[in-house]
Amino acid sequence: MEVDTDTDEGYQDEPNDEAEQGGGRSGDRVPRRSQSSTASRRRSPERASKREPAKPGRAGRERSSSAVGRGWEASRANRAKSGSFNNLDQLTIPIAPKSVTVAFLEEDPFATYNQHWVNEITDGRKSFVCLGEDDDCPLCVIGLGTRNMDLYNVVDMSGDEPVLRYIEAGPDLGDRIYERSQEELTKPLNQPGQYFVIKKAKKNRAFAHTVDAVNEDRLEKVSDLDPLDDEDVDSFLESLFDDSVVKRSTRRELQDVADEADDG
Repeated sequence: MEVDTDTDEGYQDEPNDEAEQGGGRSGDRVPRRSQSSTASRRRSPERASKREPAKPGRAGRERSSSAVGRGWEASRANRAKSGSFNNLDQLTIPIAPKSVTVAFLEEDPFATYNQHWVNEITDGRKSFVCLGEDDDCPLCVIGLGTRNMDLYNVVDMSGDEPVLRYIEAGPDLGDRIYERSQEELTKPLNQPGQYFVIKKAKKNRAFAHTVDAVNEDRLEKVSDLDPLDDEDVDSFLESLFDDSVVKRSTRRELQDVADEADDG
């Protein structure tokens, strides 16, 4: 079975689901005025594209576990500790030559955590959020490695309407996004008028991702939509995803998984 999200050594049998997520809101989330208006959001020559700098994204709700953090510092810390190796609201990255065009709504991940993958499970989900070393995670205890996962709030510009989605990025895609966040020309990720074209290509049994910046003057080459304006961005910022989309497990549940993995 082929692997999505940059599978590294130790995750060779991982399927193309990038980890099951829970919570969040169901259905497409578009700007309020788009929901209440029948006017098309497709490009019009006279549409103004300039806008003020994007407002900072709202803070996520209080976190229920230290195993799920926020921001680049937490992401890099998780990445360093991790092994080298569908929700309707989640944006799927297509295989090249297909691509998706997005606008980031925040300058860093809204959630970051380490994830275990349990190949020994034959039925049901195989991905589980690590409780963390300080909490004596049962899956860490039996020696299962982890990989870092980052989640980002984005606007999907690939369809007939701009839609709020979140990207779940494994190590390869997360590294590509992080690189863009550190480059002088593309930082911060959510600067006004900036969009990114994302796609992936097969590489052995895994996928390698590309994340290319596009300014609003060239948006028409990769999207049929007008650039986002202040009203669009403000509406999306009012309904950002937070870490409630991350499906957590209790210690008891993880212990049961660890027991099953040991038996396997």
